Amino acid sequence: MATVIAESFLGRLTFGMVSFALPLYALHLGLSLSEIGILVSIRTVIALGLKPVGGWASDRVGMRAVYLAGTFARMLAAAALFFADSLLTLTLVRFFQAASAAGRDVASLSAIARDADDRVGTIYSWYASAKHVGGVTGAGLAGLIISASGDGFELLFALVLALSALPTVGVRFGLREVRDE
Repeated sequence: MATVIAESFLGRLTFGMVSFALPLYALHLGLSLSEIGILVSIRTVIALGLKPVGGWASDRVGMRAVYLAGTFARMLAAAALFFADSLLTLTLVRFFQAASAAGRDVASLSAIARDADDRVGTIYSWYASAKHVGGVTGAGLAGLIISASGDGFELLFALVLALSALPTVGVRFGLREVRDE
């Protein structure tokens, strides 16, 4: 359960950084306010469509595989930020973020339901708290990093990529798959 809680914090930390910085970066690239509004909302729309797919895949190929795929999609989103220079490429970043959220949300809740025994409420409260603290901490850090780097985004994007790799390693080694006998 520690893996799920740590991943939820780190995942939301990086997501909070990107959520804060993405509209500013898009404005920096010259996108219109309506295009930025679409970018901000499209991640949730795509994630809602992908969550049933994530649930099906979790049941079919395993929760751990879906969790790993979700953390890998987050790394792809972070790497794609370095090449994002248009509405299309920023939309691709948001697609990877949505795929990541869909897989990780379904898999993390599956892991809690499976492994928390009689502590589901307690574990879920820690999971949800870690997500929220990570998100707001990420937004605050993003503002500080962008300011400290002279209004550049490269340092922030590098940190997001580095922090995105940590949960993938944690899930790979800290989360087990249990098959029905």
